[in-house]
Amino acid sequence: KLSGALPAISGASLTNLPGGGITQADIYRFNTTANLSYDTVTVVDSNWERPDESDDVFDKIGTGMSQSSGIFTFPATGIYFISYIARFYGNGNTSGANHIYIDATVNNSSYNTVAQSATYVGNTYQATVIAQTLVDITDTSNRKLRFKVYAGGGNQQLLGNSAKNETFVTFIRLGDT
Repeated sequence: KLSGALPAISGASLTNLPGGGITQADIYRFNTTANLSYDTVTVVDSNWERPDESDDVFDKIGTGMSQSSGIFTFPATGIYFISYIARFYGNGNTSGANHIYIDATVNNSSYNTVAQSATYVGNTYQATVIAQTLVDITDTSNRKLRFKVYAGGGNQQLLGNSAKNETFVTFIRLGDT
């Protein structure tokens, strides 16, 4: 049995206390449906948006990510969990393997794939694929991410929507680097 009063906290803000929880979390969604080029790996460099605060039940935690031409910049150093979820539609053609990729750079120049996933898509069917990773962001100026897509069959579509998450990326800062 515990007794007595808890010690008072003085001279510190709650955001500076250890174990304060998640300090950065954000979502960007692909906001349109796009026809994919057959047999070409493509950077998804446009049509990213943060969900509208008034339409959704989530707004970013912290400063949030920034994005320009498909290059995502982190707001703070730390260890981040990254999830890339894509929804494909066969659009009348079958694909043996549609892929998604998470690419990272440590020098703001050359990128390497750090996660990849693939799925089969039937001609009139949809499929969802997920790629996930952890990244150590020690330098917010040089360590960045981008997301790519690949269609293994003709007429494939990457599905997007400005009102709900169909193809989207999630960024969650788990802790210090």
